[in-house]
Amino acid sequence: MSAGAKRSRLSGLYRWLAHPLLIAVCIALIAKMSGRFIAAELVSRSSAVPHADQRAFNDGYRAWTTSNASIGAKI
Repeated sequence: MSAGAKRSRLSGLYRWLAHPLLIAVCIALIAKMSGRFIAAELVSRSSAVPHADQRAFNDGYRAWTTSNASIGAKI
């Protein structure tokens, strides 16, 4: 692949990733997911333990995806 074609390909990828609609959709998905975890109290408030919030988020996400997969399998 020539350098010009590679630059053109990277430029096209950058334009696609920088599209405002794609960015808005990604932010909305992250906000919805975070909001659900906070509302369900799966993510605790700040703690003195380092990385406790991240650990709680990961555990909550893992439990949610496992439950979701289990319900999907039963349906």
